Amino acid sequence: MLRTVAVESGLGPVAALLREEGYRVVNLEDKSWTTADCVVVGGMDKDFLEMDTRLTNAPVINAEGRTPESISKEIKSRLPG
Repeated sequence: MLRTVAVESGLGPVAALLREEGYRVVNLEDKSWTTADCVVVGGMDKDFLEMDTRLTNAPVINAEGRTPESISKEIKSRLPG
């Protein structure tokens, strides 16, 4: 099953690696993020956290200060199957 990951703009290396690994990557700024299996953001603030808990049950991963590989590893651990 093809998993969809919404990635915030500005995280090009993360998006590129996830595409290479077979994920469908969508831009977080597009409305299609609401159906994503996982969301990757560049930094988290209070407003985004509150929005996240109301609009999606998908895991939200903070990419700030992390390598694309570590983010990919976390996605794999947080998505079933």
